[in-house]
Amino acid sequence: MPSVMLIDANVTALSALDNPDEQAAQIRRELDGRLQMADQIAKAGKFPKFVSKDMEAMYIEELKSSVNLLMANLESMPVSKGGEFKLQKLKRGHNTSIIDMGQEDENQLSKSDVVLSFTLEVVIMEVQGLKSLAPNRIVYCTMEVEGGQKLQTDQAEASKPTWGTQGDFTTTHPLPAVKVKLFTESTGVLALEDKELGRVVLHPTPNSPKQPELHKMTVSKGCPDSDLRIKLAVRMDKPQNMKHCGYLWAIGKNVWKRWKKRFFVLVQVSQYTFAMCSYREKKAEPVELLQLDGYTVDYTDPQPGLDGGRAFFNAVKEGDTVIFASDDEQDRILWVQAMYRATGQSHKPVPPTQVQKLNAKGGAAPQLDAPISQFFAEKHQRCHLVPVAHVGPGPHLGLPFSLVLFLSPPTHKYTKTDADRAQKHGMDEFISANPCNFDHASLFEILQRLTLDHRLNDSYSCLGWFSPGQVFVLDEYCARNGVRGCHRHLCYLSDLLERAENGAMIDPTLLHYSFAFCASHVHGNRYSVTTWNKAEC
Repeated sequence: MPSVMLIDANVTALSALDNPDEQAAQIRRELDGRLQMADQIAKAGKFPKFVSKDMEAMYIEELKSSVNLLMANLESMPVSKGGEFKLQKLKRGHNTSIIDMGQEDENQLSKSDVVLSFTLEVVIMEVQGLKSLAPNRIVYCTMEVEGGQKLQTDQAEASKPTWGTQGDFTTTHPLPAVKVKLFTESTGVLALEDKELGRVVLHPTPNSPKQPELHKMTVSKGCPDSDLRIKLAVRMDKPQNMKHCGYLWAIGKNVWKRWKKRFFVLVQVSQYTFAMCSYREKKAEPVELLQLDGYTVDYTDPQPGLDGGRAFFNAVKEGDTVIFASDDEQDRILWVQAMYRATGQSHKPVPPTQVQKLNAKGGAAPQLDAPISQFFAEKHQRCHLVPVAHVGPGPHLGLPFSLVLFLSPPTHKYTKTDADRAQKHGMDEFISANPCNFDHASLFEILQRLTLDHRLNDSYSCLGWFSPGQVFVLDEYCARNGVRGCHRHLCYLSDLLERAENGAMIDPTLLHYSFAFCASHVHGNRYSVTTWNKAEC
């Protein structure tokens, strides 16, 4: 079996669809692009040739309603999260005139909307440097997370202070304080409490090392062992709705008004609402937050007068700019990628190092505005098109499948070798192309025809009916890419009649349904109909 690369007519970048976050972000960008395209069509007056002038407004409403339906479906998907979240109403930074947003202040996040929940594991391994106690003296450790319960290890002799004890905690603090103390049993008759020998306080984050490490303890007054060390591991999970976290320098106009280093968390509240939040130690609520609706993130050069941080980037919105800086380049790339997925912006930030490489090679890839017929004429010799077969609904965030290209021998997953092969076949420019620039009506016609051929070649008789999985794929494609229902069913009816004339068994009921659907479009007044649609019908 050759490896199958599924590329829809949007030519979605395969490397950007490795996880649900990437898929959702890509869909948000495409849907936003569709709404902007509808506005541009209405403003420029570049409509298809309709039977009636009144159908132009109807056509724009059809485009917007199909995209708004997909937006609503995406927004209704629950966000996996570690804490309780208030799902916000559907809100976009752009096209707010298209969607009923309600009052502006209803959609503003409050600090209580972004409270996170974490699970911590604290494992105490051993204590080193304990020399002043008698070998048979009893020692033990306690562990606690600030504001939570206190746990204790088993007792051990001072000659062999090892445990391997694990304590599990939950907290709402992104920067919790984990306290571990070492005690020895008091031998005095009047002693009410055991004697503390030393302690260590740690502030772990989800990015902290997970393996056991030695930590120097703060020795208590009166303890002669000045070099006490404790070996322990602290593992802090990363909630699903925490998209990235770490220390950044930041300054803005309305938030973070002073240039300083803070701990930031990128939080997802709903499918369309993200926030950059800064936290202090041992605090559950953010000190300040920035709702990312309408912002565009990109790399930027170092800013004069801002000391601290090495790699700069910014988030820009009309009337506001927030400047960030990380301590290294790799951390900057991770932050920009995470915020790019959150904003849903159309512009894809490119690291300065890659820009320099592109310039050295002679510029960027050309734009793809050529008609789809030219695309297939040029690519037909280099790839074999086959139809979508048995594809059903799955965890793909509404992402439709389309044209299946057999491009390579078997591989276990999409690797660098596959990327090199795609480049060899001239697919790079298509992967990075704007999906709104493609003729999806022609693409869908090809997709539906090939899918029908595959369906009719099944080992059992289908009589021309698509499988539920195929109907799901075709429905999603039409809604996401603005393929009009009249065009879809006219092409379907034409394909059915052509195959019936060639001897294929087609259900007469299906022909009747298809013809009735097309007739209701052409002779009714509920849908837009082009002159070509009416002539074909």
